Amino acid sequence: MTESRTTTRPTDIDTPAPHAARRDLDQVARSFDTAMLVTRTRSGELRSRPMQIASHSTSDTTTTGAMTFVASNHGGLSDEIRSAPQVNVALQGDDRFASISGRAEPSHDRLRIHELWRPEWKAWFPEGPEDSEVVLVEVTPEQGEVWEVDEGGAVGALLELGRALVGGDSPSVGGSHAKVDL
Repeated sequence: MTESRTTTRPTDIDTPAPHAARRDLDQVARSFDTAMLVTRTRSGELRSRPMQIASHSTSDTTTTGAMTFVASNHGGLSDEIRSAPQVNVALQGDDRFASISGRAEPSHDRLRIHELWRPEWKAWFPEGPEDSEVVLVEVTPEQGEVWEVDEGGAVGALLELGRALVGGDSPSVGGSHAKVDL
């Protein structure tokens, strides 16, 4: 993020203005090509699965945090979003993290499937983009959060935590956090 940063503690977080937070969330989200997609099973348990991001937009929007994934039409993921469309997309890197909550919707738009098609998906869908099992999972965001750790990334934060444990004081890890409605 480009906003000023302060030393942060769990209750002391630098929060940029909403428009800057949306921009930063979008930049962080677009820097990832995989994500953990969290759904709810019919019995209410949360389930996470790693998914390749097919697009950082949906067929209807390029809204901050919008994403499209490719999945099988029959199976856990599709069944779960049909019964409980509220999902979470979690993104984690060395020094950047994002969480996007929203609604998932299956789409059978063949034109869009052809647009997004990648040759490696043929391993799961042998008939290619015409395979009837191919479904797009479009996530329209409702809320997002983004965290960035200052220089040193996760390793620097761990070293600071270790220093604080040995020294008997609170850790001071620099960084920023923003929460925005989308």
